[in-house]
Amino acid sequence: MSTEPDPISDLEVQESTVARILELLEEAARLVAAGQPRWVDPDMFGGTVKGERMARHTLRAQARVYDALDGALATLARHHGSLVQFTDEIRALEDEMDARLTELRGTTEATL
Repeated sequence: MSTEPDPISDLEVQESTVARILELLEEAARLVAAGQPRWVDPDMFGGTVKGERMARHTLRAQARVYDALDGALATLARHHGSLVQFTDEIRALEDEMDARLTELRGTTEATL
């Protein structure tokens, strides 16, 4: 009696964990994509010259944070792709090994 192992059980990584990581990466992509920097009204800082300066600095800071998040998102997207490819390769390898084992069992049983 054989039981089917989890495709990546030898690596001690559950498929549900991989699925959750992929889910989190996709959700992060949606959140970052929706968060473009918006204009900051200088009146929010009192409408003075210093207020305008503060608004400019705030907008620059938002843009830098957005750029950093965009870069992080690109990196996470690459990791997402790598993780999907890794999982697919592990499954393909396990399918190949199952086929080889089935063939070997058949050969072994035929010789007994």
